[in-house]
Amino acid sequence: MASARDEPITEAIADDWQDTLAELRELRAAVTVVGDGFVELARHEGALARAELSENVSLAVRGAIAGGIAIPFALLALAFAALAAMFGLALVMPLWAAAAIVATVLALAAVVLALIARSRFAATQLIPQQTIRSLQEDVQWAREQLKRNVR
Repeated sequence: MASARDEPITEAIADDWQDTLAELRELRAAVTVVGDGFVELARHEGALARAELSENVSLAVRGAIAGGIAIPFALLALAFAALAAMFGLALVMPLWAAAAIVATVLALAAVVLALIARSRFAATQLIPQQTIRSLQEDVQWAREQLKRNVR
């Protein structure tokens, strides 16, 4: 049986226990709020990533279509320009030499254009950089919320 002397100790332990339970309930509520916020944030980030990827792909497709249409016309124009240059040079040198010079110039132009195209494709990014940055900020925010609510 508990003596009168033990009753204040028992009440103190019960009070501490109730305080601990209250703190745990507050912590659970805080973690739930942060968790719910994080889930909603993840949904929004997913939507942002889809929109950003869709926009990037759409721009790439439009550029490819325009380029695909322009290529046949450019090739015809280049062929006729090369023929005109070759026949113009043939007035002052043998036809074979004129053809060789025009072919060399066209080959050099092709190499330069191929290098330019490669550098531009290398600069193109289909990775959603804005979404990645936003996700990193969201993770940092969630960590801060957890630290703030744990205290």
